[in-house]
Amino acid sequence: MTDEQISNTCLLEFIWSNRQICGKVSNQTLEWLSSLVKKSQQLPSVRLSFNAGSNPQTAINSPSIPQLQQTSTTPSQQQLQSTSSQSQMASSQLRQRKEYRMLTDAERNAYHRAINDLKADTSVYPNKYDALANHHANTEFTAHRGIGFVGWHRYYLVLYELALQEQNPNVMLPYWDSTLDGAMDTPTDTVIFTDKFLGNANGEGPFENWTRKIERSVGDDKTTYLSSNQDVENLIYNSRNQREFVRGLESFHNSPHRWIGGDMRDVAGAPFDPIFYMHHAFIDCIWERYREHEKQNGQNPERYPGASSDNSAHQSSTFLEKLPRYNNVRLTNADGYKNFWTEMYYTCAPQPSCSVSKPNCGSDWLKCDIFNETCVSRGSEAALPSFTSEDVFEVHNRQGPTSPTNNGFISNVPLPLSSPLAFSSGSKGQPDFAGVSDRKITAEEFFSALKTLKKESITIANAPRFSGLPGRPGPPSSSSTQPLPQRMPSIDRLKIPKFQKACGGNPKQNSFKLDCKVGTDLWVFIPVKVVNLRHGDIIYSSFPVNLAGRKLNNTDVFSVGQPLTFASNLQSKARSKNKPCNYDKSGLFKVKISSYGLNYNGIYEDTSFLNNRRTVSTEISYLGIKNPVKTATRVFITAVDECGIACQPMVLMKGRQKRHFLRYRKTQGAIEITSKGPKYYSNTYRGAESLVWKADKFSVPQPDEKQIPIVFVCDYRSKNPWS
Repeated sequence: MTDEQISNTCLLEFIWSNRQICGKVSNQTLEWLSSLVKKSQQLPSVRLSFNAGSNPQTAINSPSIPQLQQTSTTPSQQQLQSTSSQSQMASSQLRQRKEYRMLTDAERNAYHRAINDLKADTSVYPNKYDALANHHANTEFTAHRGIGFVGWHRYYLVLYELALQEQNPNVMLPYWDSTLDGAMDTPTDTVIFTDKFLGNANGEGPFENWTRKIERSVGDDKTTYLSSNQDVENLIYNSRNQREFVRGLESFHNSPHRWIGGDMRDVAGAPFDPIFYMHHAFIDCIWERYREHEKQNGQNPERYPGASSDNSAHQSSTFLEKLPRYNNVRLTNADGYKNFWTEMYYTCAPQPSCSVSKPNCGSDWLKCDIFNETCVSRGSEAALPSFTSEDVFEVHNRQGPTSPTNNGFISNVPLPLSSPLAFSSGSKGQPDFAGVSDRKITAEEFFSALKTLKKESITIANAPRFSGLPGRPGPPSSSSTQPLPQRMPSIDRLKIPKFQKACGGNPKQNSFKLDCKVGTDLWVFIPVKVVNLRHGDIIYSSFPVNLAGRKLNNTDVFSVGQPLTFASNLQSKARSKNKPCNYDKSGLFKVKISSYGLNYNGIYEDTSFLNNRRTVSTEISYLGIKNPVKTATRVFITAVDECGIACQPMVLMKGRQKRHFLRYRKTQGAIEITSKGPKYYSNTYRGAESLVWKADKFSVPQPDEKQIPIVFVCDYRSKNPWS
């Protein structure tokens, strides 16, 4: 495990065990969920058979869901198994949960619409989506950390799928195969975080109108990596029994939660991101593959793999907490292992695959890596609007009459004011292009304008239009046109730079959740300093040159000369145990700093940017913590670099300061901030800056180090701070 994984595991266990319970599941929600289950039993189930990548086939009727007898005890194994013979025939007729990228455009749009409709349905408080998501809160030790994990979530996913089908009976819950993204060179660039799929980290996309915004920090946790398909195969075929498999599966399931970050890092908040359900659907499908493997080996996957050493929440007879009765019967952990869930409700489509002989993954959003014979997700550029040369001229011609890139084409109808090309409003609300004649259109502006044009059909009457390329007819148009000038238009001046994706340095949107409340006013900011000492084997692209004018490529100018005395014995390599560090060739080096409440439930994260070219580089950042006005705030602070290495926390030693040096002592990162004594905090970010930086009228701003309560030294020489 990396340093951060070690700290997070221990710390989150502490936080979860001391979590303040913010609310209980309402009876109204349970009644609604019970009605969903009852409808699924009573109505003849019309189950379309979907093959991965194909269209729906003819509708057929499947047998009804097993009717369990009402009793004060739990259903017996015989009761749930009594339907096995009839349900095995039905299982081949069940609709499939397909991989998210294998959905057709129509299926994907219908799925998104059903989620939004569920969110908009306020007949259950606060709305049906949130009501179901709240069921996952406070399940850290009941639905997690034990072998009851898979059965609880299987029933929970069925409830979510039934809720979606209440909005649209034809919708099925897809699964998100994270190994397809893990196989990418840059997994954070996956197409699923685009407008066509789940939207970006800020929730912009199909769910951007939600009042409670989706929070993500995709790939920001540099210590966490998505697993490979080979890891799945190893888990299925190398597990000695189902108990060992389920324990390994829950561990396998943790990484995507941390990799996505934001809501997904929190047990209570995870279901508020729709990717949660698709991720767990994938985990469920992996479990089903193992169950089929057990059947083939003559094992009974319905046998609950419990042990007397399990805590009470994961005993076979323990009720599935917070989940509704099934036909007026409370289900147990053992019932979650019964076959009838996948014999009566759904089945899993196979994971997308390809080979040298079949180099097609069956989706436009996937490509085949024929060398490894595996499917890989396409990047975000695959979801950019497709455009032709005519589209380029359409955008080009609408920039305005004063633009030098217009080439004489003047549009009588400006772009909508919402378009990025309508830079500013001039007289009568029309776009004013004055002042922009000397700038080039950016890639983002071009694609945004093209997106607007694709959405809005704009007819330009009596406007010159480009009618086609040489030897190629233009698109038919009902609008009147004027003859083109003799000189063919050129797009040489319309420079569209290579599309640049957002870097990992975007400011993080923290939730500002504190115990059971949300709001910036509940928080204050404290200064945190990070000191980075250069490490790594990278040679930066700035080379010394000898007297003959020849570059010395075996070193860089930043490494020449006498090393600093305190840094002379630094290791050149980072001590990452998982994989080599990928250093930015510019020297940019990021360190994630986080605060975890010890006497409150709240997390805040930020990023410090340092320069790894230098022997020493420093950065002062500002972290949010609970306001200590009423009671002292005890907080655990960590700083972990891109290699997954924890930096050593240091605090000032009182009363032992020398004239030129401040003295520090090592700590594990837990500090206390009070409203008495030195005031290390401010109610605002800029206020915290003003605590540190001082300058009078005639001096340069200088930091007051005594106002910084904790300093992290990333020196890579010692063991992790918690060992």
